[in-house]
Amino acid sequence: MDLSWSDSEDAFRADARAWLERNLAEWRGAHGGEPASGDTRAGFAQHLDWERRLFADRWAVVSWPEEHGGRGASLWEWLLFEEEYYRAGAPCS
Repeated sequence: MDLSWSDSEDAFRADARAWLERNLAEWRGAHGGEPASGDTRAGFAQHLDWERRLFADRWAVVSWPEEHGGRGASLWEWLLFEEEYYRAGAPCS
């Protein structure tokens, strides 16, 4: 049994990793490093800014069909994205 990722899955992971690294750096820079607590007005606004970034590039709901704002990702691609998301230390909902 071959349990290795396909070329397209590896490419999906690489795209997700690159997007997360670039956008997290920009987002953290725009908000002075680590975000404020989500329990504060400032923290809530920062979280909304992050969610807007995800949505704009169709990463907010990767498994949704493209016509509904997703990427049409398979279950494995969604899991790859989740791995990269948590590896990158992206904000949790």
